[in-house]
Amino acid sequence: MKFPSARFSQLLLCGALLFTPLLFSGCREHRQVSAPAEPAAVSCSFDGTILEVSGSTLLVQPDWNSEERQRSHTLSLSAGEGVAVRRGGETLGAAALEAGQTVRIAYDGGRSEGYTAQLYHCTSIEIL
Repeated sequence: MKFPSARFSQLLLCGALLFTPLLFSGCREHRQVSAPAEPAAVSCSFDGTILEVSGSTLLVQPDWNSEERQRSHTLSLSAGEGVAVRRGGETLGAAALEAGQTVRIAYDGGRSEGYTAQLYHCTSIEIL
């Protein structure tokens, strides 16, 4: 087996020394990466019937044709502070809500899954 000449070995070593820094110079580039924007709150609404009122907690059965009904037969939500309860343009309190009423519920899209799913951040309830 014939070994490469000393001159060839020197050229190979010099080439490796010259090109190695070029390979790693791209890794030193610093780019400012901005943080991703907060996702916008998704506003959802559905019609349903109040099954039960317990304090400020409602148990609602969504209408048959709603997406919420396809995911859960009953939904639990809070009609406490910050939730606007209205009937025909008149603002009422949560005390106006009774079992058997048909309502339109608006919420920000947050919900838990399960047999009785929970809606988070209910924004308004309109008595229909």
